Amino acid sequence: MNYTDLNKTLQTHANNQENGISLGYINLGRCGNYVELSCHMIVYYATKDMVKYMDCQLYNGVLPNDPKNKECNLSDIYRFGDKDRLRINTFSPIVFFMPILLKQE
Repeated sequence: MNYTDLNKTLQTHANNQENGISLGYINLGRCGNYVELSCHMIVYYATKDMVKYMDCQLYNGVLPNDPKNKECNLSDIYRFGDKDRLRINTFSPIVFFMPILLKQE
C-alpha cells in the first residue's frame, strides 16, 4: 500500500480487533541507484483513534522525547520518493505492515 494510506489502514485494522489494538512492524524499502541499506523496519502501535511509530534503532533501551515516538505521519519522519523524486536512500512509497497477533485472556 502507499505510505499515505498507512495511518488509516492501521487504525481500521485496530478497530477490527477484539481488543481495539494493532501492534506490529512496518517495512520500508529503499529506492534509488545508490542504496546503502536495502530496507528499514519500524514498530507501530495503533488504536482506532491514533497511530504511533517507534524506530528502535534510535533508542537503545531509552525512550527519549523524540518525534519518532509520537503520533504522526511517516512522511513527518522519513523521506519517500516518487517517480519524479528519487534520491539516495529515499524510501519507496509502497510500504508493508505485519501485525503481531495479541490474544486477550
